[in-house]
Amino acid sequence: MGDQIQHQLAQLVNLFQEERAANIARQEAMNARLDALTKDLANSKVDSESTDHTSQNRGWKGKSGVAEGSKSDAGGSSFIPRSQKLGELAKLRQIGSVADYKEKFEQLVSRAGTLTQSQKIELYSSGLVDYIAIEVELHNPLDLATTMSLSRLYERKGQPFRSQLLDGRRSKTSDFSPPQRTRFVRKLTRSEMDERRLKAMLLAISMPQLSLFDDIRNEQQNSPDVQQLISAVHDGTASDQWSVKNGLLLYKHRTFLASNSPSIQTVMTALHNQGHEGYQKSLFRITRDFHWTGMKRHIRDFVRACGVCQRHKTETLQPAGLLQPLSIPEQIWSDI
Repeated sequence: MGDQIQHQLAQLVNLFQEERAANIARQEAMNARLDALTKDLANSKVDSESTDHTSQNRGWKGKSGVAEGSKSDAGGSSFIPRSQKLGELAKLRQIGSVADYKEKFEQLVSRAGTLTQSQKIELYSSGLVDYIAIEVELHNPLDLATTMSLSRLYERKGQPFRSQLLDGRRSKTSDFSPPQRTRFVRKLTRSEMDERRLKAMLLAISMPQLSLFDDIRNEQQNSPDVQQLISAVHDGTASDQWSVKNGLLLYKHRTFLASNSPSIQTVMTALHNQGHEGYQKSLFRITRDFHWTGMKRHIRDFVRACGVCQRHKTETLQPAGLLQPLSIPEQIWSDI
């Protein structure tokens, strides 16, 4: 048992390591894509700025000293290229809560220039922690607002799991407890089941109520034929198939019902309506506890007349034959 548990733990550890390696590889691929996107945007921005700078130099030729001096004095300390802001946005990572990360991301994305929704979503998801980023990507959100809402949702859901991981890393002792010894359950014999059914001790099995047995006992006391059989059992003249327990006449350890007993309808209704099973299963359930003359015919007629079974089930009978049998053809058919 201990070796099996150790093997299962080793499998769980291997699965966790494989998932972690897959997440790291996915994060590296996303970082590479973001770096490529940042470089493309930076190159396009540099080309546009160089073109604008060249045109300005041509227009301000002859006054370059004054213009360049005023430009450097006025904005030299506050101007930051947008490509640099986009690079900061791509390198932004969630360190604390999602709310703090969201606030920093909104500050940077507002100064990063024009970005599409897919680019914003990709930049935002790449900075989230692994378990939140994976859950958000599975939903494939279409806008940035939905992405942020999903990240906050999965942060709240993952807080218990994250606290358990942190506690497990801090504590060096294992919380593993050896499994308890398996308790073997012995199957009850037929006589034990009959005894507990009569005493109403088995409450979790499918069985009639105790009041039904009281009604059957009263019916047997008022039936001359049943009383004659009970007397034969007491005298020892009846066969071994008949017995009497707790005032009830039993046939092969099953409660005997007279053919005209009103309890027959009650028994069939109670046991068949539990699952509305077919004829065979209903017959098995009823013959396990009761017996009367002609019970197969009664159960078959009862199942056929059940409204629920008629609406939701079909009988598995042999299909009917042809309505009008065709004669043997004498030549090849040319048209049908």
